[in-house]
Amino acid sequence: MSTSKLPNYTFEEKYWSLHGRALAHPARIKILKLLSEYPNITATDLRKEINLSQSATSNHLRCLIDAKLISEIYTPHKYLLQINKEIFGHFQTFMKSLV
Repeated sequence: MSTSKLPNYTFEEKYWSLHGRALAHPARIKILKLLSEYPNITATDLRKEINLSQSATSNHLRCLIDAKLISEIYTPHKYLLQINKEIFGHFQTFMKSLV
């Protein structure tokens, strides 16, 4: 396929593709499950729960944060992690529209 015939994707198609990639790893799904179970957990405590290295945990968290599926809230001396419920609400609506 030549580069001059790249498909035109809508903003919405690109937006949900980003979320799909963020959800495409079992460790990230586990992170989301733990965040729903333990809101306001720190990355250090999360890392201990999922039993991954600091760098692997950091990479997975960065992917979820970049997709805005989770957010970091700074409190003195630590960052707390939370699920972005607004984005997940939009995601649920989008998934229902596909069936």
